[in-house]
Amino acid sequence: MCASIRQAREDLIRQERISTIGRLSGSIVHDLRNPLAAIYGGAEMLVDAELPPANVKLAGGQYLSSVAAYAGVVAGSAQRVTREGERA
Repeated sequence: MCASIRQAREDLIRQERISTIGRLSGSIVHDLRNPLAAIYGGAEMLVDAELPPANVKLAGGQYLSSVAAYAGVVAGSAQRVTREGERA
């Protein structure tokens, strides 16, 4: 009887870890998808627009700045997941 209780406990712990990973990955996907869609849309407008080269260069610089800031957000999310995983 003791072995079956121990096995059930281990199974429950494993299921809880899998559930936690699922919640964290869903959060990461959400955090990534929205800003990426905005960046993609802006880049698409730059390509489609008939802007003078100086304006394209200015807008491109602003976009690079946005992408760099977003990379920081992604790195922060990855660190959060790592920390959460270490606690589990």
